[in-house]
Amino acid sequence: MVSRIQKRDELDVELYVSDNPDLYNYLLENKADIETTSSLLFDWRELPDRKASRIV
Repeated sequence: MVSRIQKRDELDVELYVSDNPDLYNYLLENKADIETTSSLLFDWRELPDRKASRIV
């Protein structure tokens, strides 16, 4: 079996906020500063019907 490593010019990062809507909301309130400071755009997934939210 031959394995191939694919190199991509990207980085995947996810913050999993488990059972803490206050933390997620705090981060969301600071979304503009977070994205400006990091020079990145994130996918903000509140997921209100689930136990956790995500910022990808």
